[in-house]
Amino acid sequence: MTSALLLLLPPLLQDPASLLAAQRAGLGDPAALAGLGTVRSRGKVKFEDYPAVGSFTDLLAPDGRSRQEVAFEGVPPAVRCTNGKLYWMSGTGGVEIKKGWSAAADVRLFALGRHRDWREVYARAELVGETQVGERACYELAMLPKPPAELGLEAVPGEEAPAPDVWWLDRDSKELVAVAVYATLSGAGWQRLVMDYSDWRTVAGVRFPFRTRLTFGPPDHQGVLAITCESLETHAKPQGDPFQPEDAVFAELARIASGKAANDPGFAVTQRKETLTASVRVRCKPEQLQQQLAIIFPEVMGHLNRVQVAPAGAPFTRYHAFGDEIDLEAGIPVSGKFDGNGRVKLSSLPGGEVVSGMHVGPYEELSRTHELLAQWVAAEGLTPQGGPWEVYWTDPGLERDPAKWRTELFQQVAPRPQADSEASPAPGAAPAGRSAALERLGIMVGTWKVTGGGGAVHGEVRFEWLEGGHFLIQRVDLMHGEQRVQGIEVIGHQRQAGEEPAAEITSRFYDSAGNTSDFVWEAGEGTLSIWGGQRGSEVAFHGRFSADRNTLTGAWSWPGGGLEFTSTRVLEAR
Repeated sequence: MTSALLLLLPPLLQDPASLLAAQRAGLGDPAALAGLGTVRSRGKVKFEDYPAVGSFTDLLAPDGRSRQEVAFEGVPPAVRCTNGKLYWMSGTGGVEIKKGWSAAADVRLFALGRHRDWREVYARAELVGETQVGERACYELAMLPKPPAELGLEAVPGEEAPAPDVWWLDRDSKELVAVAVYATLSGAGWQRLVMDYSDWRTVAGVRFPFRTRLTFGPPDHQGVLAITCESLETHAKPQGDPFQPEDAVFAELARIASGKAANDPGFAVTQRKETLTASVRVRCKPEQLQQQLAIIFPEVMGHLNRVQVAPAGAPFTRYHAFGDEIDLEAGIPVSGKFDGNGRVKLSSLPGGEVVSGMHVGPYEELSRTHELLAQWVAAEGLTPQGGPWEVYWTDPGLERDPAKWRTELFQQVAPRPQADSEASPAPGAAPAGRSAALERLGIMVGTWKVTGGGGAVHGEVRFEWLEGGHFLIQRVDLMHGEQRVQGIEVIGHQRQAGEEPAAEITSRFYDSAGNTSDFVWEAGEGTLSIWGGQRGSEVAFHGRFSADRNTLTGAWSWPGGGLEFTSTRVLEAR
């Protein structure tokens, strides 16, 4: 639209603020808008041209705390969340702690969901002109975001501002037709998200769109999600505090605090279920591997679309044999059985005990991580069973930076004999060389009943000395809301062979979901302190024992939140 034509518009409609005021007036009663409580919406999500159907839940509180989650079978849920201070995202790209413009984009996305006034998150609006969105004539507005500092967020030095957001308003009704926002997606980095709204309905005096068509990705690799809201509440009362971080977020905070590299594979033994797959098995020269995968994955996906079987996970490659030729099997996990056709067969990935670890970086460097995996398995005294496999969590068509590609490696191992820890004799006197600091942690030996967060967390933990008495073992079995947290933690002084032990007492926790977390421990005179990552971390527990040393009360704290805990000894220390 030329500037001359723009001059022909009525003066009032040349003012972006007036257009946006008309749009807001159309949302409903001002008192109802101002009185919105926690908005909770739930429904279904479906990729166009893709048979899988997932679910979503949005929780948007008046004080800015927000959580958006999308879940598909076999894939880590995509979560975008803030507790009001800490912003994070998790999914196929792992956990990302957000700052700067990335966090600011989330603030704007959350604001859209609960109809916050545009002036709270945008510095100004500019009228671009008129355009067509589908069959609707619209005004196009460039919305210039407020910088992170003005939103109370930590800025990232040297970070450039993204392009302005775009709002399209219906020319006649001023209804919000579509919005474009630059934001980060888990496993995909910065993307332009275009949300087309329709099926507006009134709930408690306020209008909300019940259908959204979300388009993202570059023009040559776009994804389209159809989002259908099935229920919406304007004064929801969620159980517990769903805006606080999950264990994987704490693990990432601890990693950042410790200075540990993000590309550490973090190998751990986990239990997994056997997974049905659709796959093609071939033999090829090593230099032909990428060419073969570029053929196999579309072939498998095409067959699943034809037989209408939903994928249930990310693409994988399993290596049955290496040599002058590679015997490989590549495909996609599936939600159920199907009839094979040609090269595409029904197969499976094994269950049982597996060692897993995450490779972050280019595919060309995967061979080195496979070597590290084999070395770790051997060092742990484990016996490999069958060939290793890779799961590709990053779509290179969306995330173009190979340094950020995430590939999970798996190796099935023979089951380990289960030690009868209850029957193991506890060491008597402290072994030679056990430090006084570690000896003080012996107060934890025994079984403890744990409750926290007003009952949101409950279960048991058990501490015992590892044979030899130089390390303390904690076995964890807790419920955190509806999530079960199980794992084992090894606590003591790190010591390389032939070297002196480290001064601090540190630990590594391995959970049943495959996450690892590092901590620093310190027992004082009747006190216990634990820091995530390193001493002084913002993720920390501080507690005090009762006079009889059978009750420990304290609290975990982290940026923007915390939980009080009470642990009560239920078995005598041995």
